[in-house]
Amino acid sequence: MEKPPRFFYNNDGSFLFRNSPPLSPEDFVFEAVGRVIGTQVDAVICHMFGFGPATPLYPTEVPEARGIDCGQIDFVSVWRQQEIMKGLWAKGQDPWKQAVEAAHSAGVQYWAGMRFNDVHGERFGWPNAFSTNHPEYELGERCSSPEGRLGKTYEGLNFAIPGVRAHRLALAEEVCTRYDVDGFEWDFLRKPGHHFLDIEYGRSILTDYVREARNVLQQAGERRGRPLGFGIRVPGTPEKCRQIGLEVETWIREGLVDYVSPSPYWDTATDLPFESFLAMAEGTDCRVYACTSEWVGPGHHSLPPASALRGGTLNAWRQGVDGIYVFNFHHYARDNIDESVLLHQLGSPATLEFQDKLFVISGGYRRQEIPAFDGFEHQLPLVLKEQPSGPGNILRFLVSDDLESGAERGILEAVTLELIVVGLTPEDVFEARFNGKALSGTPSLQPLHHKVWPGPNANQGNYVRRYDLGGAGWIKQGWNEVEVALRRRNPKLRTCDFVVHDLSLEVKYRILPMRG
Repeated sequence: MEKPPRFFYNNDGSFLFRNSPPLSPEDFVFEAVGRVIGTQVDAVICHMFGFGPATPLYPTEVPEARGIDCGQIDFVSVWRQQEIMKGLWAKGQDPWKQAVEAAHSAGVQYWAGMRFNDVHGERFGWPNAFSTNHPEYELGERCSSPEGRLGKTYEGLNFAIPGVRAHRLALAEEVCTRYDVDGFEWDFLRKPGHHFLDIEYGRSILTDYVREARNVLQQAGERRGRPLGFGIRVPGTPEKCRQIGLEVETWIREGLVDYVSPSPYWDTATDLPFESFLAMAEGTDCRVYACTSEWVGPGHHSLPPASALRGGTLNAWRQGVDGIYVFNFHHYARDNIDESVLLHQLGSPATLEFQDKLFVISGGYRRQEIPAFDGFEHQLPLVLKEQPSGPGNILRFLVSDDLESGAERGILEAVTLELIVVGLTPEDVFEARFNGKALSGTPSLQPLHHKVWPGPNANQGNYVRRYDLGGAGWIKQGWNEVEVALRRRNPKLRTCDFVVHDLSLEVKYRILPMRG
């Protein structure tokens, strides 16, 4: 494999749902790889299969893998995807080949991606004969995934069945043989643990399967005279990986994967720790790419602010990761928000210095209809019980900015700590300390009118306590601690919890020209 990249951009192919057919090969290539050419991104992962049954979005020769013509389609998004691809194929055009060539011409690596067992359902899926003709291969209600039953038409495949494993591996081999890709990725976070009837039973099967996949990719690379990389996207901590049956430490130790990308699940994180994966990879050829991005969060944000992505990414770089991995970034384009400047910043600590940041501790995103899986253990939300004395609860978060240098240069504009609390009344005595120093005086206390999720609605006493920490001596470059305690609870309240829901530290600089 060529020089290892430093900045991966994951393109899940959803541009095929957003664009109306026909789509020209030139526009296809722009959507697939062109948006990132000329930025710091030096590797693109393109998901080249439909969501759900993993129907190839190219003319496959794998038996039963081609998409079925359903006649009538319930969703415009699915119609767009199918009509775009069918229109290109009818003209004998292969836009994926052109996308690979465009990436390589620009010095960008191109990796083929596949979601290991995606279950997005019929709103996104393109059915194929394999999934349609073999209902006995589906997991359905029997799956023991921590995500629970998803209640959708397509319920994932049972990878304990040899035929299922052979089919998916044939697709991986085909895409890496048909196209001059630099590597192949399996994404184990779509959906987490949704692979076997019993996760414990499936652990060894999955590890053997990863060994088999590595062997297939190695042989494919030898046939073409250029090695193929093999990468995986996994939950953000080793404990969460084990929870869904992934023996990542074994995979790294045996040299089965070239990179691992620890990630949150369905939220954006700035406090994700990567040290455990770095320790696993020490002394091996495996690289660790930090993925802190998702579609929502952190906290109550519906889209992650650019400042949060900067904060999480700089924190990851400071922990010593080998590179950065951006996921679900396309939602900015979908919502007509231009955050493309981040593609010129996230790939290096130097271009992140003295840029606005948001460091957040918050709970993961929740959906009411199903139990939710978290990619790592979130410190918040935290229910506080009345505690008249003694040490409080400690919240730890990493701040990688050199705020002292920023202040000396006169470019540090403001540093603001915010605590979102639920169930607050004037009779409550709430105490907070930052790195051992009491947050004294009267904080800026403002009602929070939107819903904090999960949690009560805005009628339940949601407030933001805001503290100005712009003075010297408050914040360390590194790990910081906030200690919180409820010293007295309003005795009139019987069952209402007092909750610390979110903590955020906003760092703002006076704008400078971007470096790099």
